[in-house]
Amino acid sequence: MRFGLSYYSLLDLDLAAVVRSIQVGEDAGVDYAFIGESAVRDCFVSLAEVARATSTIMLGTNVVPIYTRTPTLLAMSVVTLNEATGNRFRLLGIGAGGRLKIEPNHGVKVEKVALRMKEYVEIIREILAGRRLDYDGNLFSLHNAWIPQTYGIGTAASDLQPTLAPVSVPIYVGGTGPLVLRVAGAYADGVILNSLSTPEYIEWARGEIAAGAASVGRDPSEVEIGCSMVMAANRDPGKVWEAAQRACLYYLREDHHQFTMAKAGLGERHRQIRETYLSGDVDGALRLIDESVIDKIAFVGTPDAVRAKVRAYEDLGVTLGIIRNVLDRKTGVQLVLDNIEAVAPLLAERTTSSPVD
Repeated sequence: MRFGLSYYSLLDLDLAAVVRSIQVGEDAGVDYAFIGESAVRDCFVSLAEVARATSTIMLGTNVVPIYTRTPTLLAMSVVTLNEATGNRFRLLGIGAGGRLKIEPNHGVKVEKVALRMKEYVEIIREILAGRRLDYDGNLFSLHNAWIPQTYGIGTAASDLQPTLAPVSVPIYVGGTGPLVLRVAGAYADGVILNSLSTPEYIEWARGEIAAGAASVGRDPSEVEIGCSMVMAANRDPGKVWEAAQRACLYYLREDHHQFTMAKAGLGERHRQIRETYLSGDVDGALRLIDESVIDKIAFVGTPDAVRAKVRAYEDLGVTLGIIRNVLDRKTGVQLVLDNIEAVAPLLAERTTSSPVD
């Protein structure tokens, strides 16, 4: 299994601390530094800072919402970061982002997710390949889209040579529900199963991904299975318990986790957590995320226990483990370092690392 360190609530750590922890991960052999985005720091600017302070670790997003940028703008960001970092940006993870994060902060409605995802992937893939694009979709209509942007001002398109070479960056879809998982199976290079994915959910999700692949005559094995893992490894798990509860609530307040929770027999508990949270009783919602829930949906425990659970997920077909570091002001960067230490033996066990593309 390949591993990435993933950071979401960047305000809980300053960017310098994030970069320092990624340097530790690079030294340990972690494959990727992932940064997500919703309404805090810009992920591409943050990754540029990571690149300046590191030399070998690959860069990626987990995830960039498909509602806050146009497909062309996102492709432009990928091209620019790859040029600036010597082609170290190696995985573009895109997803819906969650209604409670996207709608109030960006003033856009999260709807028609699967259709938007399909068109996003199709558009970005063509633009990154350096091809001029005419695209008439249900949501996007692009005519003469081309990053060089010089066609039509007196020079024939056939005479132009793009300044930048085509960029080959695998596109991974962050998905939870069946429609998006089927889009991933049909059009993406990989899928990033949502944080809190349980073994039962993974088995179900792989079936949906396979169905999507079959719909376009594709071999499902062409789609890599990645999984975001809410992780807090500590020899005394009680020290990180509250931080893990808050990290899980960050997700469980969203309605789309009905799929992950229901497949694990926790559908009713999820409903209770959401209703309690939405009523304004955050403490009550946190109390509902008890040991039985945490043990099922997160990687929280001693380093040995965390490694055992990671191995079990690898047996389920997960080949990209994305460590969703539990971050808050109380645990600080030490929790990230503890997670790196916990997976270090797994990194040492690997004899080869499969290429992404």
